[in-house]
Amino acid sequence: MRIDVLFADRVGIAHEILAVLAKRRLNVVAVEVDPPHIHIDAPELDVPGFGALDAALRAVPGVESVTPIDILPGTRRRLHLDALLAALPDPVLAVDRACRIVVANTAAATVAGRSEAALTGADFGRLFGDAELSDLLVDNGFRLAAGQEVTLNGQPFLLDATPIVEDGRAAGGVVTLFAPSRLGERLNALQNFDEGGFDRILGESAPVRSLKARAARVAAVDAPLLILGETGTGKELIAHACHRASPRRDKPLPGAELRRRSGESGRERAVRLRPRLLHRGAARRQAPACWNWRTAAPSSSTRSGKCRPTSRPSCCAS
Repeated sequence: MRIDVLFADRVGIAHEILAVLAKRRLNVVAVEVDPPHIHIDAPELDVPGFGALDAALRAVPGVESVTPIDILPGTRRRLHLDALLAALPDPVLAVDRACRIVVANTAAATVAGRSEAALTGADFGRLFGDAELSDLLVDNGFRLAAGQEVTLNGQPFLLDATPIVEDGRAAGGVVTLFAPSRLGERLNALQNFDEGGFDRILGESAPVRSLKARAARVAAVDAPLLILGETGTGKELIAHACHRASPRRDKPLPGAELRRRSGESGRERAVRLRPRLLHRGAARRQAPACWNWRTAAPSSSTRSGKCRPTSRPSCCAS
């Protein structure tokens, strides 16, 4: 059984907690201390014996509660990270301060032609046949943008490195290898992305239906649109849908500008679409229509006082 002991942090309390288990001759195979918690894995502890242990642990000054858990937090995190690394299609290597490999995912092992265990402890530079590569990582603080060309087992890659910082200094880094062919596939997917229309906005609730109907009416307006909303609520999705429903559907969509509104929270962004058909004079005379995602209702920028009828609304300023 695995247990979570909640305690008031004081000197020696962890030792006293483990002494209680030792007195009952319970073998402890793993301990994780993360004040105010200490997580203990004692395989021989069963449900009938938990009641007596609970009472004994609560008798230790400072112990507040004892709760059974299914898995230790550190073990859970390691398993999740292992699954995440295994799912990544790009080779990923983690190196320590001496540029020794400490972790390698399945993709890296496949490209290198070695097992993940065999890669552990290997010198990073020697793996690529370039001893200076390790010095390059160290000299740059384990921070390299995806532009350094390397070759692993005869295959070309672009190397990207991100430092692991401990106490204000780099303790190693995470290196990701991008194959040029995969970068080309991603660029092609971005360039040929089908943004779709309102049918891509899922949901049949009354607020969603109302949002689609009102956005469709706003899309017919020959004016810039200002879409407000929290991060991840689908502002760009709405922008693309409005473009598809607008008279300019057969023309390219100008790049959406993501800007932070002055006075708004850091999570709030504005997506501004400026149709190229509006010449400067018309843009000056016509204020942009505003759409507030949070209230799912359009508002007049001139009435709200948040925008001035200029070619660049003040609320869209950085």
